[in-house]
Amino acid sequence: MDPFPVIHEFAKKYRIHDQPNFRFVRADGKSVYYSLGNLTTPTILIFASNKKLVKRFDGETKIEEILKLL
Repeated sequence: MDPFPVIHEFAKKYRIHDQPNFRFVRADGKSVYYSLGNLTTPTILIFASNKKLVKRFDGETKIEEILKLL
């Protein structure tokens, strides 16, 4: 929900701005809630190329678990 300049700075700071597998999107809280329900921080959503949700990680997750799906 942050403004795009904040999102871009985050991506640069953590050196993920030029990674081909990362997409940053911005949405207002109301539309996110109606689409995905209540989200914890962090929430990571992994989608397949057909735009179907593969896995949702709510809360702190070990990177090894995330990498298994990428």
